[in-house]
Amino acid sequence: SNPEGLKKVYDMVVAKLDTNIRNVDKIDMSVNYTKTDSDDGNTSLSLTVVQLNNTNKNKLTQYRYFSSQGKWNSGETMTVDLIGGDAENFVLADNMMDLSGLTFEKLNKVVQEAFAKYKDDEKFNYQYVSTITIGELMSDREPMVRIFMKGQLKSNELMKDESERLTLRKVLQ
Repeated sequence: SNPEGLKKVYDMVVAKLDTNIRNVDKIDMSVNYTKTDSDDGNTSLSLTVVQLNNTNKNKLTQYRYFSSQGKWNSGETMTVDLIGGDAENFVLADNMMDLSGLTFEKLNKVVQEAFAKYKDDEKFNYQYVSTITIGELMSDREPMVRIFMKGQLKSNELMKDESERLTLRKVLQ
């Protein structure tokens, strides 16, 4: 929910994708925030980017980043299993997302709108955007952006999750 923090994460993901920004399978941006009575809270970040492999267009490469390590891993090549569909005519590259139109401003707008929709200072001690996932498919096979919010309830100090789903097409408008 912090635009400055989101901008930093957005820039890290875009830099990692580089020229492959038109061949993305999935992006996960996750924040874990823990707070106790004795501290101001600790935040950790993990990022996952899955994109078309640069050397073998029939495979994907998954890169992971953990704030505790401070760097991206070297990448893991992944094979694809097609469940249902026409395996003989399947072309992986035709099933990738083009995220070149996903600007920080567009992403930040939908994140802030989702956070505002679920923000409730009366009900929660604190709330934050915990995960942004880009690329899961909706029931009609259209890519979506899913924004997860997490907060600690005042009534019993338990954590509660909320989420907002939008089509990628709507976010890119």
